Amino acid sequence: MDLTGAPSSRPTVLTGILPTELIEYILDHHAAPSTLIICSSRETFLHQLLTLIQKPHSSSPPPAGDNTSETSPQSERVHRLLIPTLHLLSTSCTISLAFCPTLQHLRAYLTIYQASAPSPSPPLDKPGTRVPIFALLNAIALHRSTPDLSAQGLSRTFAAAVEAAVRGKMTLIVSECGNIGEDGGLESEPWEEQVPLLNGVLRGLGAEGRVGAGRTVKIRRVLERWCVFRTYEINGDDNDDCNNEEMTDVEAVTKEDQNEEMLEI
Repeated sequence: MDLTGAPSSRPTVLTGILPTELIEYILDHHAAPSTLIICSSRETFLHQLLTLIQKPHSSSPPPAGDNTSETSPQSERVHRLLIPTLHLLSTSCTISLAFCPTLQHLRAYLTIYQASAPSPSPPLDKPGTRVPIFALLNAIALHRSTPDLSAQGLSRTFAAAVEAAVRGKMTLIVSECGNIGEDGGLESEPWEEQVPLLNGVLRGLGAEGRVGAGRTVKIRRVLERWCVFRTYEINGDDNDDCNNEEMTDVEAVTKEDQNEEMLEI
């Protein structure tokens, strides 16, 4: 998969992308300051990353300035992230990592987030080719063990993420790796999953462990209030897939949630 598309200025959901590919995408397109928020523990993420990196594959083409040989037999066996090139070393040190293993950790981090001072872009970069990136990996998974797996709960989390990115003058990128198969590919993503409009839905029955959901909405529609969807194909083409339908139900839930928070204050 050739991740050559430059980041959009709008908040963006990248679909069909593995955690290793997301890291490569950020390394190739970010400007300092950039932040990657990983919604799991450090140990869980490193184990998943190591499993993906060790899968047999051909490495992604190195970016301009990378000192790797395209014809080297070793480059076909060793993942690009394991090759300590000058490009990798110089760009990785400008990305901040944050691990948020619970939904409470994530929301607290988003609330207090402040971007560090920007540093000048490398002289070889063309103006506008790199942007500060605020990336969020597997945020939806944190909602699954909570009553907040709903339009109301997801709206609260992603509204906070958008606000944090705006405060830091960064581009928000959202990715959800879902289930990864034994071959190292994505088996499923949550975007078409139906969730209830409100928090606190009863659980305990059914394949998804929920009953009495009432009115539901797709997770995709919840995020489309802020984000555009971009799907990367194997041939390297990226397609914007943005649904501009009005989201009356979701917006009503979000406004209701905001009013409740104001009353609590």
